[in-house]
Amino acid sequence: MSEPIVDSYYKCYHCAHFSTNLESEYLKHGVQNHLYKPLFPNETELKRYNLRPQNKPWEKCSITEEEAIDRLAGWAEKRIREEKKRKQQDQEDKIIATFDSAPEITSINKYV
Repeated sequence: MSEPIVDSYYKCYHCAHFSTNLESEYLKHGVQNHLYKPLFPNETELKRYNLRPQNKPWEKCSITEEEAIDRLAGWAEKRIREEKKRKQQDQEDKIIATFDSAPEITSINKYV
């Protein structure tokens, strides 16, 4: 007996192969694959990027082209800041790991 097909709530607007019911997975996919494209496009962005509507609540928001550009620019700047912060944290973690794995100095050189 086959299982019923469950329609996922979050479907990628930019590629046909991704869908999920978890917003966090959808966001992760979007950041990794479609960094400068809207993940929750409104009516204006649907037209601008030639995306197929999915009848979601966020699509109903009607804003001007200028507002859509500002919104996307703000979102992209936020993602860039988050990526820089993540890279900085990774570097700090590597430094800490290096110090944690360094051999302990058990004696002091008396000639120093």
